[in-house]
This record gives sequence, structure tokens and C-alpha cells, in this order.
Amino acid sequence: MKRIFKICLLVTVVSLIGALALLPFAVNGMVNQLDKWAEYSAYQVDYERSAEGITNMEVKFEGIERIYCAVEVGNSGTDGLRLSTDGLQIYDITTTEEVEGDTLRLTVRFALKPEFSEWSNLVRFGYGSTPFETAISVPAGVEVSFDESNCNVHSYQVLAEQYETALQGFREYCGEPLYSNWEIYTALNQYMVGNYNRAEFNAAFDRAAADILSDVTDTIRNSETEARSRDEEYRYEMDPEQTMAYAADGEEAVIYVTAGEMSTDSDLPSSQYGSQPLPEDTYTLVETYLNAVRDYLALSADCWCAMNADAAILREVTTPLETLRSQRTAAQEAVTAARRALSAAIDGCIYSEYIYQPLYLEGY
Repeated sequence: MKRIFKICLLVTVVSLIGALALLPFAVNGMVNQLDKWAEYSAYQVDYERSAEGITNMEVKFEGIERIYCAVEVGNSGTDGLRLSTDGLQIYDITTTEEVEGDTLRLTVRFALKPEFSEWSNLVRFGYGSTPFETAISVPAGVEVSFDESNCNVHSYQVLAEQYETALQGFREYCGEPLYSNWEIYTALNQYMVGNYNRAEFNAAFDRAAADILSDVTDTIRNSETEARSRDEEYRYEMDPEQTMAYAADGEEAVIYVTAGEMSTDSDLPSSQYGSQPLPEDTYTLVETYLNAVRDYLALSADCWCAMNADAAILREVTTPLETLRSQRTAAQEAVTAARRALSAAIDGCIYSEYIYQPLYLEGY
């Protein structure tokens, strides 16, 4: 046994010495690899030109299936149009432009660098597989859109520093949960800086509202099916005199079944989603709430712009502030009434959470 122990100890010591001897080479190899990757990791401007005479910029990506793209409106430091990438540059990027009137059509082509050809299958899958960020910067007044015929684009708006400063605190001022909806957030910001008029804001809001409403009818129908299923689950075929004991909330309770009806001295176990189907007028209640929120947000934006008239980047409001405040108070009361009506109707219903979630009212 002692001989075996000595042999094992010797093997362990030799292995440890070998590992320590090779460690500098392993670290050096790792550093060299990191240095090699660093050569490809950088911020680069892939396209830039003057924005003079341009009010619309249409961008088309080719050679890549999916991409995230940040759109910065009112960029500081330049009045031009810019497309940039930041991160691991595994693509060769070329651009071509076509100007028609006040519209610039920009085509951005991605070609995987030869040294990354073994990644060709990997980078095809998932939004997170793109190891870099793409950003488009435009001055105020230029609308950015995407041609997604060859590439699925997930775009999001980034406000330039002066916009962030002017709008800082507005979320708390308006206090409306639905402001967290990205489409509504973007549309309202465009309205506040003067890129949208009221009609354009209403149209953008209604598009976002239509997405929310599109699932309401199905949710109502599904809740009816689920409620019926649960009703059958708790229906028992028993003799009028038969009783059954079961545990409820840790206590013993007795269900009395008579003439096909069921009553109990303790509530039936209830689902966290409630037990009743959503009422048929749920769609109308949600629509009423959304319309009230739309008007309230627009009036809140008007008040904010009037109160911060010294911020030149915000739209000019000519209506007196006191008038706007009075209108905003009335709109806020309408929102509260619509929210309470919706809550009273669907509280405790099956799938009510699927109504609350898109309205950002989970905790209401």
C-alpha cells in the first residue's frame, strides 16, 4: 500500500510540475488569441453623407438574416446621415445609395470574411448571434424606415443626449404604465420633439393599440373554453345523499352534493387565474381604455412642452398652460374611470393576466 501511495504521489507531483511549466505557454497562447480577436473588434463608420435635402432614409440589409439596429434621432456633433457598426467585425460591409427626391435608399451588404467562413452556419441563427451592434444616426426631421425583404430588422430608437435631457422626468410626470410600450414610447417622443403632429401621433398610437387588441378576441374565446373545462373538472356525478371530504387550504371541508348541484362549507380550490370566463365586452373595455390613454398621453406631452418652453428641442405649444392642465386633468380622470371599469369586469377571470400584461397593468 505504501508503494502504491508513493507512486500515486509521484505521478501527481510530476503532473503538477508539468502543468506549471506549460502554464506560461498556455497564457501566452490565450493572450495571442485575444490580441487576434481585438484586431476585428472596433467601432467603424460604414456610411456617411450630408442630410441636406433628405427627409426620408430607407435602409435595406443584405447578406444577413437578422439584425438589431439602433436609430439615434437628433444626433449631436453632425448634421449628416451615418451608419456605423461596433463590436466583432466578422463581415466585409459595402454600401450603395440611390437618391430620389427627398428620399435616400441605402443598401448595406454583408459578406462574411473568409477567415470566419466556418461561422457561416452559426451566425444564421438567432438575433444574439450577431456579434456587433448596428446604429443609424440622423438629424431631427429625417424619418428612417427599413426594407425587410432580405433581412429581418429589429430596430429601436435611441434619443440623442439633448433629447434625453429635455425628456428626463416625463415618465414620472405622466405616470402612465402604457408609456413603456416601445411603439407608443417612440411615437410620443416624436410628437414631443415636433417630428409628428397630433394626427401622426394618433395614427402611430392606434397601430400599437391594434396589435394589443388583435389578441383580445382570441383571449376571450379561450377563456370561455378553459372555464367550461374547469367547470366539468369539478362536476361530480353523485347520489343526493353522498358526501365527500377533501382538503382545502390545509383544512378538511365537506362537499354536499344534492340533485346534481354542488355546494360546500369551504370554497373550492381556485386557480390563480380565476374561475370565470372574460366578459364579452372585454374588447370594448380595452379599446375604451386605450383611447383614453392616447388622449391623456398627448395632453401630458403638450403640458410638458409648455412647462419646458426654454428647451428649444421640444415642439412649440401655443395653448395656454392652464388650459392644457385642465384638459389633462379631465383626460386623466377618463383614464382612471376606464381602468377601473376594465378591472372590475375582468378581476378574478380566467386569463385576465393576458389582458393586463400588454397594458402593463400586471400589478394593478
